[in-house]
Formats: sequence, C-alpha cells, structure tokens
Amino acid sequence: MKQIAKNRFQPYQFKDIVTFSTLTTQENPYTGIEEPVKHEEFKKHFAKVKQTLNQKYSVLGTQYENSFNIAIRHDKRLEQFDYLIATINGVDYRIIDISFDNETYNSYDLLTLTKKEGNGNG
Repeated sequence: MKQIAKNRFQPYQFKDIVTFSTLTTQENPYTGIEEPVKHEEFKKHFAKVKQTLNQKYSVLGTQYENSFNIAIRHDKRLEQFDYLIATINGVDYRIIDISFDNETYNSYDLLTLTKKEGNGNG
C-alpha cells in the first residue's frame, strides 16, 4: 500500500485565493496626513491547513495564539518583500511566519497568518 506524505495536498484543496499586497504611505492632499496605501503584488490559490488540538493548545499565550495556516505552491516572490499583507475574502492578515520548501518541483510553502490590526505596518 502506498504511503501518503504528511503535508501532501490535492489540487481540489486549492480552491480559495489569497492576494499578497505591499503597504506604502501617501500624503492625503486634503489633510496632509500620511495614509497607508495597499499595492497588489500577486495572487495565489491556497489550501487551508487544519491544526490538531495539540497544536492549538501549544500556541496558547504566544504570538501564534489567534493564527491559522495556509499552504500555497512554492513561490520565490514571497522572499522578495520585507512585509506583505495577505488578503482573503476582503480581510487583511499579517504574515507572521513562512516555512519555505523548495526541495522538489511539487513543493508547498506554509504561511502562518493572523488578523491585521489597525492601518499601519504592524
């Protein structure tokens, strides 16, 4: 019987789209206040990664407490930016960790996301 790799995903699981954007500031001509502006860089299909109960309990009290994971096909563009915002269904998320995998032609990067608070770079 054939063994299935632990983090292997099927094509049908990549049904949702995440948009990656950079954040810059631009002066509001009416108020003179610097305001953040999102610039879309690229989009990718992603698969949701389920957490086990043990994983959920082990992150309590850490920066990963209210986070979740997604998997995308390996993409070198993620390494080009210092800060990216991931937008899913109109909600902005901050990328707290990226686990890159470029070992094979069929590699996946795992991203840990948390809901973005405020308008700034934080």
